[in-house]
Amino acid sequence: MEVAFALAKELSLELREEELVGTFAGALRRLLPGRLMCLRVVDPRTLQLTSMIADGKLAHGPSMRQAPLGLKRSALRRTRLPEGITASGHVQVLDAYAAVFAESESGFSVPLVASGELFGLLNVEYPIGPAGSGLAAVDEPMVIPLANQLSVALRNLHLLAETRYYRDYLRQMIDVANALIVVIDRDAKIAVMNAAMLRYCNFTADVIGTPVKELRDRSAAPEPRLGTLILDGLAGREHTDTEVSLARADGTLGRAVFNTSVLHGSDGSIDGVIAIGQDRDRVRSLERQVIQAEKLATLGQLAAGVVHELNNPLTSISVYGEYIVRLLEKSPGDADKAKKIVEGAARIQKLTRDLMTYARPSGEFESVQVNDVIKEALTFCEHVVKRADAVIDLRLADGLPRVRAIRGQLHQVLINLVTNACHALPAPDEKVTIATSLTYEGRRLLIEVADSGVGIDELDRAHVFEPFFTTKKEGKGTGLGLSIVKNIVEGHGGQIAFDSHVGQGTTFYITLPIELEKT
Repeated sequence: MEVAFALAKELSLELREEELVGTFAGALRRLLPGRLMCLRVVDPRTLQLTSMIADGKLAHGPSMRQAPLGLKRSALRRTRLPEGITASGHVQVLDAYAAVFAESESGFSVPLVASGELFGLLNVEYPIGPAGSGLAAVDEPMVIPLANQLSVALRNLHLLAETRYYRDYLRQMIDVANALIVVIDRDAKIAVMNAAMLRYCNFTADVIGTPVKELRDRSAAPEPRLGTLILDGLAGREHTDTEVSLARADGTLGRAVFNTSVLHGSDGSIDGVIAIGQDRDRVRSLERQVIQAEKLATLGQLAAGVVHELNNPLTSISVYGEYIVRLLEKSPGDADKAKKIVEGAARIQKLTRDLMTYARPSGEFESVQVNDVIKEALTFCEHVVKRADAVIDLRLADGLPRVRAIRGQLHQVLINLVTNACHALPAPDEKVTIATSLTYEGRRLLIEVADSGVGIDELDRAHVFEPFFTTKKEGKGTGLGLSIVKNIVEGHGGQIAFDSHVGQGTTFYITLPIELEKT
C-alpha cells in the first residue's frame, strides 16, 4: 500500500509519457527485485507501440517492438475489452500465457486498461529455476493495482494531450480568422482576443485578463459601444449586426459590425460572452470593388452600341473629308460640309470622354444636380434606346435641391434601370418615363423610372434584388444589376422600391436625402 501511495505522488501529469513509464518501471523494480519485466505502451486509438521498457533478453529480439500484445482470453473478459480489438493486428488473444523473455519459464501479464481503452501491456516473468515457481501467485495481486494506477495516469496524460491539442487548434483557428473576435468570462474580464482584434485596436496580449472596461474605453461614443454590447450578454441579452465605432491602431475612427452570443455552462448558467465582428470599412471596400466590376461588365455590354455610335459620325467624316479634298482641288472649301466634319469629330470625342469617365473607379461624394446626372446617363444608353425603338419621356422638375452622391455610381443606377426598362418593352415606340420630384414634405428627392413593358411576374418579385437572380436569357445579364443598384442607393442613404403589373409595366422609385443648405 505504501508503494501505491508513493507511486501516485510520482506519476505526475507534468511528466512526458517516457518519464511516466520510466518512473513506474523503477517503482516496480524496487518492489519486485530480480524479476524480468517488459512494459509496452500503445496509442489507444491505433494500438501502435509508443513506449517500451524491457529488463532482459527478449525472445524475439528487436522485432518485439512490432509483435502484437498477447492478451489472455480471461484478461480480455475481466477488463471487458471488445473481442474486435484484435482486428487491428496489434493485439493477439491467447488461451495460455506466452513468455516474452528468452530466459524465463513462467510469468503473468496485466493489460493496462482505463475507461474501456487499452493503453498497453505489462509482462512480469521469472528466470529459469526453482526460485520463481511460486512467486507469480504472490506478485500478481500486488502488481494489478499498480498497473491500474499507471493505466489511469496514461489515460489522463492522453486526455491532457488531446485537450491541449484542441485548445491550441481552436486558439490558432480564432487567431487566423478573418474576423474581430473577443470573449469575456463571467467576471467581465477579457478571456480571448484574437490577433485581428489586437491589431485593429492596437492592444497587446497583456489585455487578456483585464476588465472589459479596457475595451469599452476604446469604443467611441455615441452608444452602442462594443463593451456595452458584450456586457449585455452577461445579462442574457444578445445583439445581431450592430454597428459600433472603434478607435483604430492608427488613431482614426473605424466602424465595425458585431454579433454577440452568450456562452452557457453545463448547468445552464452564463459562463461568458463572445463577440464576432467585421470591419465595416473593409466590407464597404469590397462592395465598391463589386460595383466597379459590374460597371465594367455594363461597359462591355455597351461596347457594341458604342461601335455603332462611332461608325455613323466616322462615316460622315470619311465621306465629307473625301468630298472636301476633291472640292479643294478645284475651288475653295464648302463651310457647311466642313462643319459636319467638325461636329462628327466632336461627337466622337465627347462619347469616348464620357465612357472613360464612366469606366473609372467610383470617386468621392460630391454635391450633384440629379437632373444633370440623368441626362449624362442617357447619353450612355442611346444605342440601347435606339435598338429597342423606345421613346424616352423626361419629366424632370425644375429647381430641385442638390444631393450628396458619387456621380459615377448614380450613372450606374440609372443605366441599369433604363437598360432593363428598354429590354422589357414588348414592341417599338413604347415609352420609358423618367421623372424627378420632391417628396416627404420636400426632405427627399424622388426619381421614377417607369416602362410600359411586360411587368414582373408575382413569383419573381421577392427575388428582384437578390444577387445573380435574372429572368433574362443566358448570356444577356449577370443578375447583379439590380442587387448593385440597391446597394448603391442604400449606400447613399436612400431607398429603392418598385411597383409592377404583368402586361402593364414596372416603375422603380428611388428616394435620396437632399443636401441641406449651409447656414
